Amino acid sequence: FHCERTVTWWEPGRAWMKYIARSQYLLQEGRFVGDLLYFAGEGSPGSLPGRGGLRPVPPEGYDYDGCDARTLLTRVSVRDGRIVLPDGMSYAVLVLQGSERMTPEVLRKVAELVRGGATVIGPKPERSPSLTGYPQCDDEVRKLADEVWGDCDGAKVTEHACGKGRMIWGKPLDEVLASMGAAPDFLPADVPHIHRTADGADVYFVSNQRRSATLVECSFRVTGGIPELWHPDTGQIEMAPVYRVDNGRTIVPIGFGPAGSVFVVFRKPEASADHIVGLRRDGEPALFAAPPSLHKLEIRQAVYGVLSVELQDMVEVTQQLRAMVKENTLSVRATNALAGDPALNVVKQMRVEYTLEGTPLTKTVEENELLQLPEAGAKGTLEIQHAYYGIIPEGPIPTEKRTVDVTQQVASLVKDGRLSVVASNALAGDPANLVVKQMRVDYLLDGEPYSKTVGENQTLELPAGDERGVSRSDLPFAELSVGADGKRVLTAWSAGEYEADTAAGKALKVSVDSVPAAVTVAGPWELRFPPKLGAPESVALGELISWTKHDDPGVKYFSGTASYVKQIDVPPALLQKGNALMLDLGTVREIAEVKLNGKDLGVLWKPPFRLDITEAAKAGANDLEVRVTNLWPNRLIGDEQLPPDADYNPGGAIRAWPEWLLKGEPRPSGRIAFSTWQHWQKDSPLIESGLLGPVALRSGRVVRLAGR
Repeated sequence: FHCERTVTWWEPGRAWMKYIARSQYLLQEGRFVGDLLYFAGEGSPGSLPGRGGLRPVPPEGYDYDGCDARTLLTRVSVRDGRIVLPDGMSYAVLVLQGSERMTPEVLRKVAELVRGGATVIGPKPERSPSLTGYPQCDDEVRKLADEVWGDCDGAKVTEHACGKGRMIWGKPLDEVLASMGAAPDFLPADVPHIHRTADGADVYFVSNQRRSATLVECSFRVTGGIPELWHPDTGQIEMAPVYRVDNGRTIVPIGFGPAGSVFVVFRKPEASADHIVGLRRDGEPALFAAPPSLHKLEIRQAVYGVLSVELQDMVEVTQQLRAMVKENTLSVRATNALAGDPALNVVKQMRVEYTLEGTPLTKTVEENELLQLPEAGAKGTLEIQHAYYGIIPEGPIPTEKRTVDVTQQVASLVKDGRLSVVASNALAGDPANLVVKQMRVDYLLDGEPYSKTVGENQTLELPAGDERGVSRSDLPFAELSVGADGKRVLTAWSAGEYEADTAAGKALKVSVDSVPAAVTVAGPWELRFPPKLGAPESVALGELISWTKHDDPGVKYFSGTASYVKQIDVPPALLQKGNALMLDLGTVREIAEVKLNGKDLGVLWKPPFRLDITEAAKAGANDLEVRVTNLWPNRLIGDEQLPPDADYNPGGAIRAWPEWLLKGEPRPSGRIAFSTWQHWQKDSPLIESGLLGPVALRSGRVVRLAGR
């Protein structure tokens, strides 16, 4: 899951969570919690930029909301020094965007708020942006601004008291918030979150944006409540097994799966129970600590800088448009048909730089709009210079490559077969000032070549988890949980001396002498396919491979659901009393449904692809079935190897319904799938599919920690 916040500027506080748990409790609206209310201004469009485009930028750990002029004038007031709205929303500070213009009406409202006790941050306006009442409007703005801002000039003087409130200009936001006693709401700042309140409970939605498992010490500006973890993928609710309270904050270590997320809910008052605050194994921190990688990682090349415009959610479509110029005119619609979708679920634009009789001109249209060149009434020789489709930045688009080789720097950071590096100027300086950069790393993993690209200030972690044969489900040394009866349970996946520290200073010790070794489930496997989808009834696999690497075209290009069937042997030692048994499927592309001895164990649709089979397994022979479903592109690419039986327009759309379809006749080409859009070509790359493994049985020791 990813945390994605959409703010409706006209209704502050309605910053919805895109992904929510099944529980009806979290479906309630609640109230968005943010310390900063940004005024979007009176210009057009009446919206705010992203977080990085705000001026001043919100400090780390603080969230914000936004409003337009109508909301400011009709719904915003001040109470006990805070900015409030009728629906209960409350903010510490009102932030005015850096504009020197403000209408008298809005300025009168700002003055009213400041006199009433509000803290407002922003530059002093000098005139009105409107001609209404000109020139008296400018005189009123200057007179009222002199009263509210006083001698505050944003340089030598950064604060002015007015009435019960104060006007601030030129002072850092974090200093202002600290002076008001408003500590950061959530840390670390690089982990996206949303905070809402509902029925007296504080609800945080926290998201891991990495494609690898990670442990995050989440720090919340909440005390006095028991943190609960509400898992949106399963609906499971559990008490956080480990947390501590420190300096007015609750700190909860949370283990996230790749791109995982969780709701952290504070709704129950903290009882006198002596909860666990830390866990050690053999004297070292053990909570969620993963074993070292068993893969050989070798960095071949790493470059940092401006790699290409494609990596900025934009593709160059110059050649496509040049080919469409007919009789010195161009008529083209800005759609994904030009070169795919460079920015999924985002409204895009197309910018065309051209010359007409040698005069350079530029034309930009929105997605799905029709671009026609030359403009009405203009004549002359038309030449397309450059054309781009996607999220178009302001100003000229840099096309030259400005990069620096950082191979040595990146290679030196590889430890125990793993790499974690931030793509930043700290690697080798800034190769392209004031330009968003990227980093591409070409590497070998167990001898196989791969390449990964991340944006500036993003963290690259290798192995990434989607490489061939890499299991993304390494188990930690141990896991803690709190049962419905309130008792603490430790599941040890590795032997050792475990010691849990409690809030009262107690040390709960338990020794796990041994843990059964993991058992690899090797081949052969029987792979069964459904009828009428181009694949054989079944094939035998000596080892797990991607369907795309099979010699049979029916398997290579198969899309749909196929079943892996195998009888596996479970050693009795794995099922001894007090053991937990886990089936680890390793890597799956894309979804797996598991049955063991005829018992349906559910669907796995994201990493880690593992599940508890303690109750379903038995010592000795067990019948295992894993139904894996992949994506459709492979079948469509496979069909492109066959003769066409429909006619498509350049760019993808079908021209007309084919005769065989209208008449209900058998397809003449032997193709399997049918689409009204030609998304792929015969040489398009295939997508790895199937159960890739490695598949293993992992056993852990389950013990209870006394002392509650």
